[in-house]
Amino acid sequence: MARCKIPPRGFPERLSQAIYDSGLNCCQISDRTGHKIERKAIYSWRFGDTTPNATQLMYLCAVLNVSADWLLGISDKKELKHGNTKT
Repeated sequence: MARCKIPPRGFPERLSQAIYDSGLNCCQISDRTGHKIERKAIYSWRFGDTTPNATQLMYLCAVLNVSADWLLGISDKKELKHGNTKT
């Protein structure tokens, strides 16, 4: 079975946009995930060096209130429907 990889193209740009729109910095995002995502990982994702795993993506989307599909470039629907940002 082939492994599915998150397409790197577009993800860093959308992540940077979501972070900008949230008004949060990488340290604040890490804090809001209960440090389940390290600040340095967020920086790495923004520059396209690495990509988050599914669990990290879930926390990231919850804090930034964006859908994973939007963040990954699959959809143009940006905001989460439920709006729950508690982690």
